[in-house]
Amino acid sequence: MRSWVKALLISAMTLLLVIIFLPNLAKPALNTVLPWALQKSNLENIEISISSLSWNQLRLKNFSFSNSASSNSNLEKFSLQNLSISYNPFKLLSGRVNNIEVDQLTLTMADQHSNETKISGNKKEQANTKTVIENEIIIPNAKEIFEFLPAEKIVIKKFSINHSAISLSGRIDINKNEFKILSSINSTSLNQSLNHQLSFNNQGSLFTQIYQQDSSTPIFILQGEWIEKTNDSNNKNVLLSLQQSADIQAWLSLLNSEDTSSKLLAQTAIQAWTQEIIIPKQINTPENILQDLSGEGLFQIKIDNFSIES
Repeated sequence: MRSWVKALLISAMTLLLVIIFLPNLAKPALNTVLPWALQKSNLENIEISISSLSWNQLRLKNFSFSNSASSNSNLEKFSLQNLSISYNPFKLLSGRVNNIEVDQLTLTMADQHSNETKISGNKKEQANTKTVIENEIIIPNAKEIFEFLPAEKIVIKKFSINHSAISLSGRIDINKNEFKILSSINSTSLNQSLNHQLSFNNQGSLFTQIYQQDSSTPIFILQGEWIEKTNDSNNKNVLLSLQQSADIQAWLSLLNSEDTSSKLLAQTAIQAWTQEIIIPKQINTPENILQDLSGEGLFQIKIDNFSIES
């Protein structure tokens, strides 16, 4: 065999091996470089560990950070465990992946009083800064919103959002057809936990309800539609219609005894609200957006056999 053929074969094999093992070679470098790069973003207590990297999958064992004391963000701490991203290398170049799966996501929010100093420190700068939006805004319909998703499927098996006054924990499932949240709500102002469901699909249907843990009857319901329509002048609008109802008596019974000195007694105590808002599909002057909106609504409260017990 001629020497140039041997050299060509050796070069080809070497290149092939480099391509195959390049992700594994890059993993140690990324584990070193990423924390350093994130520190430049004014983040603290950064921990990041890539467990595996290949041409079609990335696995992140953990990723966590805290915002610095000088940050104005309400997010105090971010923590993510066992992130898995599967992708096609060619689709990845266009910013799209196949699936994203997270075992656990935890967000810790700062108390309002802890941010007062940060916010007041920047009031002068904010007062002297006026943001002018010059570009037009295109309002997406439900189908277009789901097309923006960077992945075919996103699953967060367990998430929790923690604040000193309230916490939310549950599961999130997102695909090209539907966004769904199942969660529980705990608050220092309530004497028991609440269950919560939320769903929104690519046809524009929105549904959410809240109910007590020991009951299957919802005490809060919100239904709605986010759809695109064309009016008589062939102008496209986005229609947002909402219908909401709540059991007032059930909500008052959830308040901790120290939060109220009296009890509302009623055979029926409900609240209902409907709202329809028409938004232009294309908004040419974003600073005057309120002038482009139109809508109508109705608010109702019904209480029968009302009395107050001290």
